[in-house]
Amino acid sequence: VTRRSAVNRGGRPYRRLHARLRREVSVCHICGLPIDPSLRAPHPLSFSLDHIVPVSMGGALTDPDNVRPAHRICNMQRG
Repeated sequence: VTRRSAVNRGGRPYRRLHARLRREVSVCHICGLPIDPSLRAPHPLSFSLDHIVPVSMGGALTDPDNVRPAHRICNMQRG
């Protein structure tokens, strides 16, 4: 049986990846503008992780090669 928290966005591996990229990267890969790390969700310009290959299409949730930093609004508009 797989623990639910280990495979969803609330799991420790995802939270660690999110925190690491938030500290290290400051530019949205979609629009190219800076991301203000002091902004928190649900602010539209807050930091979010954009999965290059969507998890619903088989992309890995916690693979660092499958995520890029993005503004929340840019990520939502990209779909």
